[in-house]
Amino acid sequence: MGYYPVDTDMHPTGNLSRRERQVMQLVFANGSTTAKQIVNAISDPPSKTAIRTTLTILVEKGHLTTEKVGREFFYSPAMDIEQARHEVLREVIKTYFDGSFEHMMAAVLRDPEFD
Repeated sequence: MGYYPVDTDMHPTGNLSRRERQVMQLVFANGSTTAKQIVNAISDPPSKTAIRTTLTILVEKGHLTTEKVGREFFYSPAMDIEQARHEVLREVIKTYFDGSFEHMMAAVLRDPEFD
């Protein structure tokens, strides 16, 4: 059984494609999963090779860790869901609200969708 550590210099909230977000949601839901399990869980799955490529990209971006058990690779989140939410929220505030929590909250309070 091998363990492949994540590159801790990678930013945990880098830009994710729609498919990468979909895969991350499945990995967070399952805790640890294989490419085959992800293909089986997606209603409109791409090929298993495309999923493996997406998983490799997510490992390189620092979002996932891998562990080899026998011939199978298992993918797990590099951080728990609460840490990921915190990092994403911090990045959104920094990027879209000039780093101001107050500006973000004002925008939320003005938006009727958040009622």
